[in-house]
Amino acid sequence: MQSEYLPILEEHDGKLLVRGKTERRQAHTFPPVAHATAVIVAMLPDGRIILADKTEKQRKKGRIIPSGRHVYDILGGHMTYEGIPKAEYTEGLSADTFFKCAFREMSEELLRLEADGSTQPFIPDRNRFLPIGLYTLKNDHNREYSWAFLYLLPDFGPYTSEDTLITSSGEETIRQPVRTFTLEELTFYYRNGHQNDVIISDGIGRILSKNHGKELYDLMKENLKQDMTKGVTIMK
Repeated sequence: MQSEYLPILEEHDGKLLVRGKTERRQAHTFPPVAHATAVIVAMLPDGRIILADKTEKQRKKGRIIPSGRHVYDILGGHMTYEGIPKAEYTEGLSADTFFKCAFREMSEELLRLEADGSTQPFIPDRNRFLPIGLYTLKNDHNREYSWAFLYLLPDFGPYTSEDTLITSSGEETIRQPVRTFTLEELTFYYRNGHQNDVIISDGIGRILSKNHGKELYDLMKENLKQDMTKGVTIMK
């Protein structure tokens, strides 16, 4: 299996500098290695957000999830070392490099679902990506710098998702059903996930935990058509 390398990052004077590379499987060891990701909040025209069901992938990674519970998260993934222009190693990662990562991840993970169960690629429109902000996640097994983007979906699909799992024998593709949530519902489940059958993972969690999700709320409200906002509660 060909190794995938992620950049080792160091924050210095407000910039994210590349200090080397590490194999992807080593990035989440203890202590974790600082690296970069991009996450995408895919919003339907009525303000609901699409999340992928990550339960099967998480179980295959060894996470114990009780029967009947489901783990959901937004789209997104890791920035590769090879995907970074060499000039940015010392000048700092640019917003454009994060955007290219987001575009690639959305192209790979979101699919259009046909009536017969088959799928078609979803081709993102770069003009529908809106930056939300840069978020950091630091705990005992993960250190990520993530640019988050809001993507304004043009229609209601239907959509589905797929993702890849890196294993010792190669990559495994996992089909992931999607579910829609209002931002209010996401906030509730994120705060009370262990009391419910819905667990909201840390991709969207990092956005909801910063200023109670205000950056996302403001951007969603600004970009919802006026007639669509009637009766749609985004957040209490």
